[in-house]
Amino acid sequence: MFAAQPEYSEIVLGAIIPRVPYGAWPASLGLIGAVIMPHNLYLHSSLVLTRKIDHRNKNQVNEANIYN
Repeated sequence: MFAAQPEYSEIVLGAIIPRVPYGAWPASLGLIGAVIMPHNLYLHSSLVLTRKIDHRNKNQVNEANIYN
């Protein structure tokens, strides 16, 4: 903060009224595409659903870990 010397009024205004600066839309869409979408796809896939395995059977646990 001290090295960049930002305008503190702009920081406060941006905290109250969020906005994307002109020309930053591709970067913001890329951020959503690169970070949020893979997490959403993974969490809603069958990879994280509860598996019916015997947790005492080490082979079944290892196989479930491999596929996940």
